[in-house]
Amino acid sequence: MEGNKAGVVFVVIVLIMVGIGFTLMLNPPTVKSFSLPPVPSKGVKHYQNITIYADANGWDYNHGTVNPTLYIANNTVVTFTVIEEDGEPHTLTINPGSSETSYQDTLLSTAQITTIPGHVSTTKAYFDSIGVYTYWCTVHPETMVGLIYVNATVNVTVPTAHYANYSNQTLNLLKNNLTANGVLYPTIALPSSTLLNLTIKDTTSSTYVLRISSGSKVDTSNYSTIINVTNKTSKVSIPFNQTGQYVYWNSNNTSRFGTIYIYTSLVNTSLYADFNGWNYSQSSGVNPTISISQGTLVNFTLIDEDNLTHALEINPGSSENSSTSISVASVSPTVKTSQGYYLFMSTGNYTYWDLYHPSTAVGIVNVTNSSSSASISYTPSSVSDPGNYISLLGIQTRDEHNQ
Repeated sequence: MEGNKAGVVFVVIVLIMVGIGFTLMLNPPTVKSFSLPPVPSKGVKHYQNITIYADANGWDYNHGTVNPTLYIANNTVVTFTVIEEDGEPHTLTINPGSSETSYQDTLLSTAQITTIPGHVSTTKAYFDSIGVYTYWCTVHPETMVGLIYVNATVNVTVPTAHYANYSNQTLNLLKNNLTANGVLYPTIALPSSTLLNLTIKDTTSSTYVLRISSGSKVDTSNYSTIINVTNKTSKVSIPFNQTGQYVYWNSNNTSRFGTIYIYTSLVNTSLYADFNGWNYSQSSGVNPTISISQGTLVNFTLIDEDNLTHALEINPGSSENSSTSISVASVSPTVKTSQGYYLFMSTGNYTYWDLYHPSTAVGIVNVTNSSSSASISYTPSSVSDPGNYISLLGIQTRDEHNQ
């Protein structure tokens, strides 16, 4: 009797399992699909050509960096050219994120790439979302896998090669302003050819729109929108390829902004403020001529020597000009030292002068196109002491990217 009961239970279980299997056949589980957006016929900002070699040992094996990281500006149509190398089957597959997933889009199949060495296959893809993507081969997922960075860029040209420098910066959103370590809109100084990996932490559940424009002040007519989110911490990669000055701001508060300097070399130096002239009583001589190379960012430390108020102004040309001058730093009897940056973009003469004592504290900055770059020298303005000068070495930004 017990044996018959066990047999009945077994038959019932089998029938249930068969029923579940039949139900799954009729209603298969939903698989999340992914595909890049269709290539638009107009409105595209950038076009880029990328050639990669398909080899089971890795993309571009024997052709430079294996599985190279690819950098693409947002709103770009990319023409991928795949060249078959080793006679094995391959696919060109892309998915969002930094690793392979089933949430993928195969741009070129094994039939399209073929197994004929030297065969060339092409396809176009449109990238309209900032972020990290993975490109890989589904036949060789362990060896043929690389990353694609789609960047919000302020430059038209984005190289596909690795950047010379990488910098990681974090800003906090506080009452529509951006801060770091208690500093409101901190200055960001980076060497040219740098990929800035920027994190914005939203600690106030606010809407913010991060924008960047070139120049020394907010330009609401010509800018790039980098982030546009609500109540969300965001990360973006922004490539800066050429020397220049930019400003960043939250469009919800355009009255305040921060500065981004992209330089060829960076030096730190001190200027001593005195009514009788810059560096009065210093070994460099009074109002010494400063020699610097083009593209150098100088971090000036202004030091009050006579217990008066002073302001360091710099403008292009060989004389003071308040209409074109930039305020760099200021000191007073209560604030004895301060710091400020100035990026010398063009060759020629600049004037550095004291806003409060323009007739006595005024000197020349001579900018040349010398390739020796990372140094600054002070030459006395008086011929009575031609041998005195000081030279400071520049500081190079280290590579923060783990490659």
